[in-house]
Amino acid sequence: MKVEIEVSNLYKTYGEIVVFNHYNCTFYSQKYNCITGPSGMGKTTLLRMLMGLEGYDRGEITGIEGKRFSCVFQENRLLENFTGLENINMVLGNKREEKEILKEFENVGLYNSRHLPVYTYSGGMKRRLAIVRAILADYDIIVLDEPFKELDEKTYLKCLDYFEEKTKGKTVILSTHNLYEMERFGDHKIDIESNIIQ
Repeated sequence: MKVEIEVSNLYKTYGEIVVFNHYNCTFYSQKYNCITGPSGMGKTTLLRMLMGLEGYDRGEITGIEGKRFSCVFQENRLLENFTGLENINMVLGNKREEKEILKEFENVGLYNSRHLPVYTYSGGMKRRLAIVRAILADYDIIVLDEPFKELDEKTYLKCLDYFEEKTKGKTVILSTHNLYEMERFGDHKIDIESNIIQ
C-alpha cells in the first residue's frame, strides 16, 4: 500500500494536558483509513492537525503539503438561513453543473427539500447535506469525523452505500465509534488509544 500521510513522534498538549506523546501512525493512499478509540482520546484533534487547522508542539506530519482536504466535521457547519442548494453552491461555486448537484440531492433523499432553508431540516437531513457537500468538493483527501451520527435507521444504510459508491478508490480518513463502520470501511484501522505512549 502506498503511504499518503505519515505522523511521526507527534507531541501535542493543551496547557498541562498531554494529548499525544511520541505518537506515530500512517494513512494510506486510495484506502479507507479508519480511526477508532474512546471519546476524549484525541481523534478530532488528530484530524484537525492533519488538515492544518491546529498546530502541534513537536513531531512531524508529512504528506499533507499542497493537498486539498474536504471534511465532514462533527458539527454540520451549515448556514441555517440559506437553502440546502445554496449551502452547496457556496462551496462549489461554478465547478459543478446544477443537474449533477441535484442528482446528489436525489441520491440522499433531499431533492424535495433543496429550496428550503436549512433551519427547517431535521438533524439527519443536515447530516446528509454536510456529507453531500464534502463529497462534491474538489479534494485529494476526504476527512470525516463521525459523519453518520444523527441518521435514522431508514437512511443510515442508504447513506453508507452512497458514501462508499462516491469514495471507493479515494483516500478517506474516517473517525468512528461504530463497529459496523469500522469493519465496512476499515481497509486500514488506527486504534488511537493503543498507539499513544504515555
